[in-house]
Amino acid sequence: MPTYSFENTQTGEIYDKLLKLAEREVYLSENPHIRQVITRAPGIGDPVLLGIKKTPDSFNSLMKNIHKNSPGSKIITR
Repeated sequence: MPTYSFENTQTGEIYDKLLKLAEREVYLSENPHIRQVITRAPGIGDPVLLGIKKTPDSFNSLMKNIHKNSPGSKIITR
């Protein structure tokens, strides 16, 4: 579920909520004094914000070794 940032137009408070898309739409329709705001740029292509970690070199070396020593292996290595 994505995290959305909202602003209370009556108080100026900005806060985050973890909601499904359908829940966000209902939340905004039930609370007319709340509006969605963008507090930071989305993490498109940023592996840290996307939660993607680079595999360690030791794992890549292991996979290359398995590929080299296994006839007919379809392992794709870097």
